[in-house]
Amino acid sequence: MSSEALKRKAIHICGNVHGSPLQPAVFRIVRTLNLKGWMRPQVSGFDLELEGDESTLVAFEKRMLAMQKRHGWSISLQSQWVAFQGDTSFENLAPLPQVDEVCWLPPDRTPCPDCVAEMLNPHQRRFFYPYTSCTECGPRYSWARQGLMDRLQTILSEYVPCEQCQAEANQSRDRRFLYPLNVCATCGPRLTLQDAGGRPRFHHREALIQAAACLDRGQVLVVEEPHGYQLVAIARSSSAIKRIRSILGQPHQPAMLLVATPDAADTFCDMHPQERAWMQAPDAPLIRMRRREGRFSLSGELSPSCAFLDVGLPASGVMHLLMHLLDLPLAAFPAGPGFCSYACSPGEVNKVFGGQVDGFLASNLSVLRQTTRSLIWRVCGFKQVLRQGFGMVPIEKKLPRPSQSIMAMGGSALGGFAQTMRDRVFLGQAMDGSEEKAHMDAFLDVLGDIKQRRESPVDHYLVDSDVSQLGVQYARSTQRPCTVVDHDLAHVMGSLGRGVDQERLLGVCFDEGSSQDGSSASGGDVFMLHPKGWRRIAQWSPFWLPGGQSSQPDHRACLYGMMWEVFKENLWDQLPLRLRAPLQTLEIKQWNQVLATQCQCLRTRSVTRWWQGIGALLTHSNRNRFDGDAWLIMEALRGQEGHAPRGIKPYAWCLDGALEEGSIAQMDWFPMFREMLEDLHKGRGSDHAFQRLVETFYDMLNRLIQALKPEGVIFAGNGFENRSFTERLGQRLHEDGIPVIMSQELPLGDQAIAMGQCMAHASFDGIRSNRKKEVRSKKQPDR
Repeated sequence: MSSEALKRKAIHICGNVHGSPLQPAVFRIVRTLNLKGWMRPQVSGFDLELEGDESTLVAFEKRMLAMQKRHGWSISLQSQWVAFQGDTSFENLAPLPQVDEVCWLPPDRTPCPDCVAEMLNPHQRRFFYPYTSCTECGPRYSWARQGLMDRLQTILSEYVPCEQCQAEANQSRDRRFLYPLNVCATCGPRLTLQDAGGRPRFHHREALIQAAACLDRGQVLVVEEPHGYQLVAIARSSSAIKRIRSILGQPHQPAMLLVATPDAADTFCDMHPQERAWMQAPDAPLIRMRRREGRFSLSGELSPSCAFLDVGLPASGVMHLLMHLLDLPLAAFPAGPGFCSYACSPGEVNKVFGGQVDGFLASNLSVLRQTTRSLIWRVCGFKQVLRQGFGMVPIEKKLPRPSQSIMAMGGSALGGFAQTMRDRVFLGQAMDGSEEKAHMDAFLDVLGDIKQRRESPVDHYLVDSDVSQLGVQYARSTQRPCTVVDHDLAHVMGSLGRGVDQERLLGVCFDEGSSQDGSSASGGDVFMLHPKGWRRIAQWSPFWLPGGQSSQPDHRACLYGMMWEVFKENLWDQLPLRLRAPLQTLEIKQWNQVLATQCQCLRTRSVTRWWQGIGALLTHSNRNRFDGDAWLIMEALRGQEGHAPRGIKPYAWCLDGALEEGSIAQMDWFPMFREMLEDLHKGRGSDHAFQRLVETFYDMLNRLIQALKPEGVIFAGNGFENRSFTERLGQRLHEDGIPVIMSQELPLGDQAIAMGQCMAHASFDGIRSNRKKEVRSKKQPDR
């Protein structure tokens, strides 16, 4: 073919796909189509310049789009014709230095079936080698220092590939073709089993065999995985699990139950087919499921305070091989911040747990970033993320429009940071820590990790309204422009997960809320969204919260604040006897004094806090013993799954104010609270009261829907982690033909609020609304 018929096209593949099968796939397609040119990785994806006839170049793009759909890659293609140069071959070029953009890392993936089979095959050279991986699986976020996945920029930089590994990486038909993290027992990291004092005892395959024997004897080991350290015991050993709980100071938190197969999980839990599929996904989440009755082969210490288990498959080669040797389920607890630092070496772990555990199974690598396992459960037939971690970090989303270099600081010390890059936003991992110092250490560690991956400064910061948050204080210290994003609006936009592309969406945020001015908090707002703006249309009526935000674990404080709002000093006469009887006269006097003077009280609109107060009233719960405890307690009130009773009447309630431009109506919960107490005093059960409450919330939303005619309703905020409430409410709206939108990729709480801040800023031009026109209704309801 003459050169006049040939053309050259520049193509940019945008997406967080480094270390994935995409680069080998592009190479194979190019070879198949006999195209010439080159391919070069860069921070936002890959750049290509290809030469061939026009129909072949068009065929290449079509095959790439078909492959994107098949693999589920989040990529976009941008192309343009450029001057023909007459290349005679196709080359993979090294990346150019990048100093003006952040390098984002791809998420980890659990070992794929091919790699697991290879580890268990005695005829393969990687037999029982725990760091076996390929382009389809293995560590990415945990091992890479930079997003381009260059071996020299990973934790494997000191390990030179052996001849066999290099040959695999050079063979285009091999599944490790162009794979930068290819290792084996000859050239890669190695395992060692150390005793309780940190002295090496066994190495390589023998270390795994002896570690399995220790666990089988009921001992406790610290096991290193690429994404962090776990304290591990056999799931049937109550004494070993009690030891771990004592070491970590976690008497109630459900343990991770690791099983070899979904069939094994089905033995212990009531498992839905959707949950089975989610469990086998490459991101390997833990699934929170109800425990089957009468399964005595598991220790009750796995979840001593609730009827649920957090169950998952092994997420690393180390755990796969241990469980293969044992053929028994394992209990695991992460040794995260508060015990070990964000980036942690085996020596540091030995210092922390030496003498408390029976041994350490670790490699000669340090852990670059400690990441907990993601946790999900099934709500309304959808996946709801309770905790974002392994396999979900970082999360990539497409922005409604390209953005300047923005960093969103999230809504609390536990939230993850989000950063924009062109038309993408990446949400990093949520921080963890049980103490104030651990919060600060994790905050600084994650922030430092992000700084190492970018040279240029951030142009703009997005922050929460609560000035006490670490993220707000840090952003203001940089002297860069800061924009405050409404806390509840950020929740709604995070749950939507995209720009507003419908004319009318109703956004409902039921959350713990964020302090607005040190004396009041949000957490119960309803918004109308459209492509050009948003407005707040209704709010939950406020109540006093004794102890302020620090009272989060105390459900009684929420209840007493709610009852004071309705009954003032007479609240104790209205309190059911079982809650009133334990209180001494002096204690009642102290509560009255705190509430009457509003000393250390916070004025809150938080529906999450309101539900916690209801939990104290209906389920006798006093405190949150672990994150999500309140919602698990309420599961006792849900009745038969998926079948809301008919004929249940809602409680009375009041909407004070008009649903019109320039005003904010108040959702008055006082009447339904009074009627609910009357039900309880008449001897009607807690489940009956709960069902009427759900019906009342449906009545509230239905009235807003009838008046505003939205095309869908967004559920946002951790109040919707109350599964028994969310499923009933979602079912009623579904029956009315109202689409319910709720994120299946991001947690509903503050972990993911930074993503919502970026979405709100990009969608609404700096998040402006009609707030200058907003006037709250002056009408005071009759109390």
